[in-house]
Amino acid sequence: MEIEQSLKEDIGTLEVLFRLIKSEIYLKERTDDKENVFRKLAEEFEEPVISINHRLSNYFRITNQPVVVKSGERYKTNARILEISMQLLREPIEIVCMNLLLSMIMLEEAYCTELQEYDNKIKNKSEPIVKLYTSRNGYYKKKTYQEKCMKYGIECIEDEKKGYINEKPSEQFIKELEKLNVKNYKFICNLIEKPRVQQRFIIYQCPECKIKVRGTKQGLHLMCNDIDRHPSRQSAIMRENSSDKTDKENNSGGNENG
Repeated sequence: MEIEQSLKEDIGTLEVLFRLIKSEIYLKERTDDKENVFRKLAEEFEEPVISINHRLSNYFRITNQPVVVKSGERYKTNARILEISMQLLREPIEIVCMNLLLSMIMLEEAYCTELQEYDNKIKNKSEPIVKLYTSRNGYYKKKTYQEKCMKYGIECIEDEKKGYINEKPSEQFIKELEKLNVKNYKFICNLIEKPRVQQRFIIYQCPECKIKVRGTKQGLHLMCNDIDRHPSRQSAIMRENSSDKTDKENNSGGNENG
């Protein structure tokens, strides 16, 4: 119960930070042209459902499929899931906020992609979908991605294979966060991933047909595959490898005498 409550508090903090950063960006974008995509994102596109995934290797991930979420008394189906890794919540607050902003940029791209697909469907066109900031199925981040990041004070380093990656907050970005007093937001992060218990398998081997089987129970019984020695297909006891030699001698002697 305590862990569940901590999880709710962390998600609540993320939601507040997400809205705070989005509103600040929207204020800056408001002076731009009316067709600005981020303005459409802020006005029309639903905020994502934020969740925490303690097994996520990246800092965040956005699912492409819309989900059904309850908003008041109505159900809306155009929200997306923004998964945040537990590792990100243990980073300094400026890294958390930077990745929330980066997730908004990726949401903007997803929104624009949806608009293009919808336009193609309505007008019965088959024009290729051009993404704003990524290519190669999201693997490569384009020059437009770097320009968008720089606009909000995030620096990127160019990589030949992956494009503009290794994002880091600039001094300008950190100063803007200081004005918002984001350091007052704290995360609990006491969800600890339990280590996976390695199951101890016992290797058994039939003294007659030599078949090997992995099992977890003692005294395992299976049908022997050696039809000549067991024409009735009776159950043969499978022995552990550690006692194979003794078991073979005893069983061989017993069969010869029998």
